[in-house]
Amino acid sequence: MKHTMPRQAGQHIEAVELSPISGVYKITCRRNGRFYIGQSTNIYARWMQHVSSLACGNHNVKEMQDDATRYGLEDFQFKIILLCSKEELLKEEQSAIVKEMSKSGIGRKSRKIYNLFREGHGSDVLVAVIKIKKDKAEKRK
Repeated sequence: MKHTMPRQAGQHIEAVELSPISGVYKITCRRNGRFYIGQSTNIYARWMQHVSSLACGNHNVKEMQDDATRYGLEDFQFKIILLCSKEELLKEEQSAIVKEMSKSGIGRKSRKIYNLFREGHGSDVLVAVIKIKKDKAEKRK
């Protein structure tokens, strides 16, 4: 099954048919440098979910939604970091988060990575995010 993904071409949004691919992606707000690392068995469909919820004003990551509302969707960049098998997704996503944090020189309490925005969780957020994702992956097996 093929999915469509919007791409900006001047003032128009065109639909491009893309086959499902599995891997890790990064969404960056170019205005402030904040970013989100995610993984999916269908990256393009997942990107469409992000775009749709941000456009509708109901994205589950409040800080990313606030930035999309403030700066507009056109200020966000979507990039595929790597392709991998379904079995490697969680490990590769975790690795990408750690690498991006190291590369950017940010700590666990940084406000630069949307994945770590969780009120009241402090420095244990990354561990909690990883545990939640592991638990979800185990339930899918």
